[in-house]
Amino acid sequence: MGDEELRPDDQPITPAGRFFLVPRTRQFVHAVLGFRNPIDVRAMKNAVRSTLMRHPRFTSILVEDGKGIEHWRKLVPDEIDLDRQFVLVPEDDEIAGGEDFVNEYIAGLAIDIRVDTTRPLWEMHLLRSNRCCVLRIHHALGDGVSFMALFLASCKRVDDPTLPPTIPEKETKSKTTVMKRMSFLQKTWRLIKVAGYTLLYLTDFILYSFWTKDEKTPISGGDGVELWPRMVRNVTFELADMKLVKDSINATINDVLLGIVSLGLERYLERRNPSISRKPIRITGCTMVNLRKTSGIQNLESLELSKAGWGNNFGFMLLPLCLWKSRDDEDTLESIRRVKKMTDKKKLSLEAYISLKGGTLIMSTFGKEVASKINYKISSNTTFTISNVMGPLDEMMFAENPITYIRSTSSGLPQAVLMHMVSYNGKADMMVQVAKDIIPDVEVLVKCFEDSLRDMKECVMRC
Repeated sequence: MGDEELRPDDQPITPAGRFFLVPRTRQFVHAVLGFRNPIDVRAMKNAVRSTLMRHPRFTSILVEDGKGIEHWRKLVPDEIDLDRQFVLVPEDDEIAGGEDFVNEYIAGLAIDIRVDTTRPLWEMHLLRSNRCCVLRIHHALGDGVSFMALFLASCKRVDDPTLPPTIPEKETKSKTTVMKRMSFLQKTWRLIKVAGYTLLYLTDFILYSFWTKDEKTPISGGDGVELWPRMVRNVTFELADMKLVKDSINATINDVLLGIVSLGLERYLERRNPSISRKPIRITGCTMVNLRKTSGIQNLESLELSKAGWGNNFGFMLLPLCLWKSRDDEDTLESIRRVKKMTDKKKLSLEAYISLKGGTLIMSTFGKEVASKINYKISSNTTFTISNVMGPLDEMMFAENPITYIRSTSSGLPQAVLMHMVSYNGKADMMVQVAKDIIPDVEVLVKCFEDSLRDMKECVMRC
């Protein structure tokens, strides 16, 4: 990607997109799709050309102007060689490894951050013997909300292809509605809490950007760990079980997910080092918060017509978790109650919004290298990354082939634990990615997460 004379239709990349192009913070999103029927390569290519490639980002390459500012240059779709975008994995290798081969293959992609700027920044890897594909997309193209919207526009419902997919509805009321029902004193008190929590959490965010670091534990990552060998495993939750737990304590699915992670990590650390559970331990996670006015997933048309539109429109938020063994072993819901108390305060703060605006300001003032260094420091000083993207409630098909599961993971982060959950058709798959030299027994960690939700469900059923 050298300096080139710009064309009139070249579009500058957003500050958030430029951030992901710096080698230190270069990231890819890996969307893993399982299929019911054998994969037809020709049908997959035709489907990609007629759906995904209708979006300009999937037919654009990177170019730089004389000042080193990156731009998108749109190509004619018919001129793109799909043979360079598709990777056909040898079937003999797959048969020998089965499901383990798929996990190892994804783990290998997770530490490969090379970029070929002579073609669009995405690839589709076909693992035909395992009836799955891995869509590898550079994070500069967009965020999870954008990719899910494009995915929904590219698929059809199995039960009735003429109907649009059923999108989960957000249960929370709008801030405007809540404020209208408040008295003057209530509004004043709310504004005081917003200011206080914003100041508190913003201070914590700044400290983690430069000095503060999580206590060293058996799951801690650090500088350079993003290139260490990785292992990937998946854990599947029933959405009905998560909703049962959620409703019992008036929480959200995200609260339940964080509660599962908190309790699961607590149990895993106790197995690794029993002395750890004798004292409280604070570990911190990072998550991306969608800052579009319409939360949750949207259809592609409404997303592109909105002011925020396609791209990376998110802020960062730190998630402090305090782990300790509860005196009451029967009350496994206590981890969710602690999480909910924290997230309720976080939702009142402007931490995510200011992190986006602050990062944009730093990018424009000091350049992408400085902004990248600060963000990398935050990831190095924290313990894990977690995300949750809501998918459709219906069974979908791509290239006329029904999809059995949707999973996701990422690359380029120095933490030793990355967890990404995607819900689809009544189930929630969380792909757990770890640095295998730090967490060599990932199966034990995944089992701790599974047992945590099971015990929470049993606790609710007993009440």
